[in-house]
Amino acid sequence: MSLFFLLACGGQSGGGVSGDVLLSKSEPPTPQMQAQCNVTAKKCTRCHPIDRLLVAQVSSPKGWQQYVSRMRLMPGASISSGNASDILDCLVFRTWGQEGLANFK
Repeated sequence: MSLFFLLACGGQSGGGVSGDVLLSKSEPPTPQMQAQCNVTAKKCTRCHPIDRLLVAQVSSPKGWQQYVSRMRLMPGASISSGNASDILDCLVFRTWGQEGLANFK
């Protein structure tokens, strides 16, 4: 089973990456958003380096939604629907701030 996980996720390990790296320095996050970005960092770095999220070119919140939905289907991702919601909120906030998140919801 662990070999399958390594193959499915490319052998990446979260290694305790904090969600702070995903947060904008210009717009202070709420404690809830900090927690959501911690979930994002933990789940996404199971399979990818955190840099993949930092350089992703996504043009709309709907684009992030499609991306997260696709990642949920990947073997070894272990992203629940609740995790997916947290991840989506974090990524939309990171890209478009609180206003973008409010407009998306």
